[in-house]
Amino acid sequence: MKKKIYIHLGFPRTGTTALQYELKKFKKIKLFSRNSDEDIKEFYSFLYKLIEFKKNKHSIKKLTKDFNKIKFNGKINVISEEGLLSENYWRENNIYESIKVLSMIMKKSNFDYKFIIVIRNQYDLIKSIFNYFFISFFFQKKIYNSKLIFEKKEYTNIVNSFDYFKLYNFLKKEKINFNFLIYENNHYSKFFNLLKLKTPINIKIRNNKIYSKYIESIRVWLKFNNFSIKNLLRFLNLIRRYLFLYFKEIFVKFFFYKNYINKTLIKNFYYKSNLKLSKFLNLPDDYYF
Repeated sequence: MKKKIYIHLGFPRTGTTALQYELKKFKKIKLFSRNSDEDIKEFYSFLYKLIEFKKNKHSIKKLTKDFNKIKFNGKINVISEEGLLSENYWRENNIYESIKVLSMIMKKSNFDYKFIIVIRNQYDLIKSIFNYFFISFFFQKKIYNSKLIFEKKEYTNIVNSFDYFKLYNFLKKEKINFNFLIYENNHYSKFFNLLKLKTPINIKIRNNKIYSKYIESIRVWLKFNNFSIKNLLRFLNLIRRYLFLYFKEIFVKFFFYKNYINKTLIKNFYYKSNLKLSKFLNLPDDYYF
C-alpha cells in the first residue's frame, strides 16, 4: 500500500502557521514543518538541497535517496512549508523548479501524494508579505515602498510568483496531483476535509505582531539545535541579534516604511490571469475589482 503524503505549500501569509499548529494536535498526523514537535532534521536537510538543486547540481537520484531517509511513518503525513512558494524567502528558490523536482521524487519513491496550495487575492497578499518581510528582505534591497516591486525588472520573479493561473497551468501541464484552496472561501474547513478530518473550532491566527516572527524563529532554532556550551553562546548571540532587529524594525518602519501599494495597479496587473483561473475556480469578486 502506498504511503499518503499531503504537501501544503502556502502561499506565505495565508494562515499557514495557524494551520500547522492545528495539524500537530492530531495524533494520526505526522507533520513536517518548522512548527512540528517531531524530530524532522532529515526533512529540512533534504529541503535545503532541493532549494539549491540547480546551484549545487544535485542529481534527482541523490535527492530521492535523501528523501527516502525521511521517516514518513504517520497514518497521515503532511509536509507544510510555505517557503517553497516564496521567491524571496529562500534566495535560491525557483518555485516551479522546486515543485517539479519534488513531484518527480514523489513519483520515483512511489508515494500517493497531493499538493495543496492556498491562494489569496494578490492585493492583500502582497501587502501582508511586504509588511512581514520588510526588514529581512525588502529593506535590504532598498525597497521602501511596495509599489517598487512592480517597477524594477530584477523583481519580476517575485511579481510573477503571484500569477496563480500560470502556476495552475504549470501543475496541470506537469500532470501533478494538486488542489487549489481559496483563502477567502473558508480554506481551513476545505483543507481538513481533504485530509478527511474534522475541522478544529476557533483556529487561533498567529504571527500578526512584529515580535511574533522573532519568537517563532527562536523556537525553531531551539528545536533544531542540541544543548552544548557552543550552542548556548550561539543562542545568546541569536537573542541579541533578534532584539536588535526587533527595535530596528520598529525604527525603520516608522521612518521608511511605505506600504501604499495601489490597489488598482494590482487588480489590473493580475486581472487577465485571474479571469483565466476563474474558469476553473470560483474566485471571489475582490480578485478582479
